[in-house]
Amino acid sequence: MDADVEELRTRVRRFADGDVAAVTSAEAASVAARVAASVELGQSVGVRRLQALGMYHLARFQALDAEMDLKRAMALFQALYPVRPDLVPEGLHSLLAESVDGSDLLRRALDEEDAELLDAAIEVLTGQAEDGQAAVLANLGTGLVERFHLAGDVDDLDAAVNTFRRAVDAAAADDPQRPAFLSYLGSALRERFESRGVPADLDAAVVAHEQAAAAQVTSRALRAVILHNLGNVLVDRFRQRGSADDVATAIRVLRAAIAMTEDGDSRRVSIHNSIAVASRARFDRWGDADDLDAARDELLAATSLPGTTFSLVNAWNNLGTTMAARFETSGDLADLDTAITHLDRAARLADGTPSQADVLMNLGNTLLTRYEQRGADADLEEAIRNLTRAVERSDADDPALAVRLSNLGLGYGDRFEHTGDPADLAEAVSACERAVELSVDHAQRADMLSNLGNLVGVAAGHSGALLDLDAAVAALVETTGSLPEGHPDGPRYQNNLGLAWLARFERTSLAADLDAAVEALRVAVARVRPDSPERSGYLCNLGSALRTRHFAVGDPADLDAAIVLFEQALDALPEGHRDRNGMLGNLGSALTERALRTPSGGDDRRRALACLRRAAMGNPEDSPSRALQEFHLGTALTAAGATELEISDGLAALAKTVAADGAAPSLRLSAARTAGRAAHASGEHSLALAAYRVALLLLPRVSGRRLRRTDQEFHLGEVSGLVGDAAGCAIGLGRHDEALELLEQGRCVLWNQQVSSYGLAGREHAADPVAAQRLKEILSLLDEDALRPAFSRGGMRQVSAVLRERHALVRRGELLDELKELLVRLSRY
Repeated sequence: MDADVEELRTRVRRFADGDVAAVTSAEAASVAARVAASVELGQSVGVRRLQALGMYHLARFQALDAEMDLKRAMALFQALYPVRPDLVPEGLHSLLAESVDGSDLLRRALDEEDAELLDAAIEVLTGQAEDGQAAVLANLGTGLVERFHLAGDVDDLDAAVNTFRRAVDAAAADDPQRPAFLSYLGSALRERFESRGVPADLDAAVVAHEQAAAAQVTSRALRAVILHNLGNVLVDRFRQRGSADDVATAIRVLRAAIAMTEDGDSRRVSIHNSIAVASRARFDRWGDADDLDAARDELLAATSLPGTTFSLVNAWNNLGTTMAARFETSGDLADLDTAITHLDRAARLADGTPSQADVLMNLGNTLLTRYEQRGADADLEEAIRNLTRAVERSDADDPALAVRLSNLGLGYGDRFEHTGDPADLAEAVSACERAVELSVDHAQRADMLSNLGNLVGVAAGHSGALLDLDAAVAALVETTGSLPEGHPDGPRYQNNLGLAWLARFERTSLAADLDAAVEALRVAVARVRPDSPERSGYLCNLGSALRTRHFAVGDPADLDAAIVLFEQALDALPEGHRDRNGMLGNLGSALTERALRTPSGGDDRRRALACLRRAAMGNPEDSPSRALQEFHLGTALTAAGATELEISDGLAALAKTVAADGAAPSLRLSAARTAGRAAHASGEHSLALAAYRVALLLLPRVSGRRLRRTDQEFHLGEVSGLVGDAAGCAIGLGRHDEALELLEQGRCVLWNQQVSSYGLAGREHAADPVAAQRLKEILSLLDEDALRPAFSRGGMRQVSAVLRERHALVRRGELLDELKELLVRLSRY
């Protein structure tokens, strides 16, 4: 049959070139008859057959002037026009459009999700809308919005906005459909704002929805939809401008929308979800934990109701991310566990839906967070599995694919950091590089490059880390330069650029990089709106950069300016905001530094201690943030000039940090060493030695083989001093054998890292797998031995304990001797 259709089309082309017999011959009639036998009008047939047969009969009519051929051609084209008007001769469109119901065609296109049918419906409705009927204009606008969703052409959105405006203008004031037309207009304006970011569109959307809500609407169902739309757009404007009236009105309107629905109405799920989004937006801006709990409660209500798969997926997904945010605030791991349970439920519901990739990404990221907290390998593996599935279930042209790839790369980076497997690093870099390539705009590309730079930083021993950071800086420079004056994202990218320059300074120690960081952060502060929720963070970042420059250059003016900025950042946050404790900690630490550098720094010191005490007490006992603030407080209390009581309180604060299992090992080590120095300076030598022993016990955790090489090198820069302090303290107490033990512990760490930093165990595996495997075993044994605490003292030491210690020393010596032999052996390859 396909051959017959193609032959018929060829004969029509020959007729157009002047060969009349091509369509009038008996052979032509025979081919047409075979094609016609497969066409029964009113039933689904191939559009190419209809077109070929219609063009054949039209050509015969032109050649023979036979009315029967014209009627047959028109009947065929009339069947084809509603489906594919582009395949019908343009001269016949005006004749055929009158016989086609464009609105019915649009309904079919939407029901069948048929893009070609949608194009046909829009073409028909465009012609029919010339009469200016409001209902036809509204249907045309609906079709244009749907085509924008499918193809992403903003011109369709512009046309839709204009068409809905014509529909509103064409409708009489008492037309019962006019409120719906206003709501359609508001929704189209809201979408255009999301695409182009023009504030006037957002304001116009609010006005249109408010006018719709103010109109008389008899249908409770329609009124619920109108109120729901109004609430959503008010939340959008709140996110942009921070008006408390907008978010309060949004929540009130959305509750009124629920009141308009009947029990069992599936739309209740979406409206509860919208109320939760409003409460979450208010939490994100002002940090009131009550708003986060309110969002949780609305989502629990939503997930208990019957609803569509789409609405329930959104509700469970948002409930999961809300509980994850609650964990960030509370530090309660039970919230994190609950978040993962809800996200897992959302992922199972989303299977096969367009939302699946986003839910899987959220689940994977939350599992990574729990892995970072608990260190369970199962969480890490499950996180990577879900992040991989998120990428696999993304369309090649999905604009979110770059973000999903970048998250997957960071997941592989976490596993590389844990295992040291080069294959994981290769997967991580590959995913992040693809993310950079697929970035849809300069802004996203800058984010993806920044992630790639961070990832390569995980394996700083590999070449290219600085080059990738340079690329991230270059992309952010390009992005900030390409944004128009006053663009709402401008301050955010200036802030990111400043942080990138600051990260580069940490690698290069170049004063120019630090100056560039300060300048970019100054621009971010100058351009951010005074009422923006980001302003406090930008002020804090600028203060931190100036404080860093004070350390590097020593200019007191930088420290003074940093303190002013920290004060402004703190003032910008309301009481109870989750970030206030961190701001208090920054201000207190900066004031402590100035007090130490100023002879008359008593006022600064008193203010610093007040800030640091409030910061510490403002966090839950077992939260990582509490450990950090206790460290800052302890450091300040034990600084030069402290009283005996302050030193005692400071040592207690530092002890809390050391004992905090959830805190970073590097922080706990610093707290232990600070406590050791303070105790030694105050004459508490036994306490000092105990603190140094704890610090040495923690040292392998921050310089072990599983950590990034830059971190190893940073902490090992302190090893000799730490070991010397500990051994010296033991000698001062007359404990010479313990001093030897402490020195041996330090030597184990140094040997271990020295080997690992050159990557011998991995690089030489292929050349001598037996030796390489034994090298790994020795390194693990040395890790375990370095983590073993020094022997205890006090009372009579038992003979068995002495023998165990002697055996341990002998065994350690044997391991180090074997290690030397293996290094000589491997160095030959």
